[in-house]
Amino acid sequence: MRKFTIFSPNTIRKIKAMKIKKMVGGTFNSKIIDIGSADGSFASLLLGHNNFVAVDMDKESLKKNCAKRKIIMKIRDRLPFEDNSFDYVLCFEFLEHQKRNTAVKIIREIYRILKEDGVFVFSTPNYLRLTTFFRDMVGRKRKYPIPVGKMEGVEHRDFHYYEFSIPELREILKRIGFKKIIMKSVFIHIPFTKIILPFAFPGGNTIIGVAFKGVNNG
Repeated sequence: MRKFTIFSPNTIRKIKAMKIKKMVGGTFNSKIIDIGSADGSFASLLLGHNNFVAVDMDKESLKKNCAKRKIIMKIRDRLPFEDNSFDYVLCFEFLEHQKRNTAVKIIREIYRILKEDGVFVFSTPNYLRLTTFFRDMVGRKRKYPIPVGKMEGVEHRDFHYYEFSIPELREILKRIGFKKIIMKSVFIHIPFTKIILPFAFPGGNTIIGVAFKGVNNG
């Protein structure tokens, strides 16, 4: 059996799932949807089961998805669900692939389809990560769209159209109506190296968070 170091993508995914579970403060149950699910590998790792709805516009990725129900659609459109439909909405490494206004619109849709005591669970790159700080110092400010070629060990070609900081994202979630918000940045990418340390750090490269819709959550 292959052994993974703390730097391996697989181990980092497991640590990320563990940290998110701790933030949620319980087990995932009832009705769950994964927005921008792709192959659903992280959702199934986090949940420990495949009893969720997967939504993505990539038909080929959804073919590999183990979710019980799959929906192919452009997520920029209104989601085909009634208000107050889901207990949990998951959204991992997806918002950054949208322009800012579109990302905010998607979060509003997530709020709409959550039940009154529902929970939004998410991760997205941290704009204020350590590597961005060093880029700014040497005059290499990030300009959108940003091409990305390798994420979590998977080679592909894609773009980031906007990246949020924790303060900006918190303000948006509050404005939309979420009552309790918990976020932290994790995984330190040492600048100019391929070393990634899976620890919480203000300049961590990934934001993980949970936002509770109702006042009785958490």
